[in-house]
Amino acid sequence: MPTTARGIWTPSDTDAVDFTTHLATMAGTIDTAITNGLNTIGAGANAFKDTAAQRTAFLSTAVNGMLWQDTDSIKMIWRKDGAAWVPAVWRWSGTTVQMNGFSAPDGFEWFNTTDNSDYVRLGGEWKPRGTKSIGGFVNITVPVGTTLSTPISFPTGLFSAAPGVALGNDLTYSSSLVSYIRPTGVSVNGFTISSYKDSGSPSSARVGWVASGP
Repeated sequence: MPTTARGIWTPSDTDAVDFTTHLATMAGTIDTAITNGLNTIGAGANAFKDTAAQRTAFLSTAVNGMLWQDTDSIKMIWRKDGAAWVPAVWRWSGTTVQMNGFSAPDGFEWFNTTDNSDYVRLGGEWKPRGTKSIGGFVNITVPVGTTLSTPISFPTGLFSAAPGVALGNDLTYSSSLVSYIRPTGVSVNGFTISSYKDSGSPSSARVGWVASGP
């Protein structure tokens, strides 16, 4: 009973052929070669295609590095990486609706066929291509009765126009204390984190910030 280099069994010329048994054995060794031989170059199939739902169901069986192309939706090409499917390409194209429905990782690029524009995924959002983003954290102690101004500087030449700035604590602390932490004076060079408490005692805060712009 010889086997091929991929471990697929085949009867020899001297074997008494039992079609039911032998075909079942051959089918089993073919399945094994396809499923378990994927880590060896040339040992078995390493790319498949079918629906997104079938790809999800196949996740536990697939091995790292295996490729899959969806046959529905945007027909994305995926790669098995650890315990997840990740896009196997860094750029795709489609309509605005398709773009907004695709949860791409940061850095992924998309050509939007609705407005014929390039977009890139930054901070979990789609930004027009050319958008740059920078962020960080700062520890402050919010004073009482006076405004604290904490300056944040951008690298020289990073932005060509004033970016949009969002703070992790850009919300009212407590309506009863009338306190706030918010960005002010945003320019191409930086901005200021302004913080204030109306009453009570000073409060420490770790403020996260992200600036995105052209």
